[in-house]
Amino acid sequence: MSQASSKTTFTEWSNIPWAKVRRKVFKLQKAIYQAVKSENKAKARRLQKILHKSYYACGSFLAGTLTSSKAC
Repeated sequence: MSQASSKTTFTEWSNIPWAKVRRKVFKLQKAIYQAVKSENKAKARRLQKILHKSYYACGSFLAGTLTSSKAC
């Protein structure tokens, strides 16, 4: 990785609103837990899919650094 590329990546990582990311991911995880606990498998599965494709959990907000990933 070149020096310029490394510096750009670090700048992008340092500009991420980590508190917001953690809050949104945790909220989805909590909803999944509650759905599983209440034995609502369909809702749990749907929420898992939402989390998997989530803008915050996926990392697509990193301005292209992870957008090439097929999972996102």
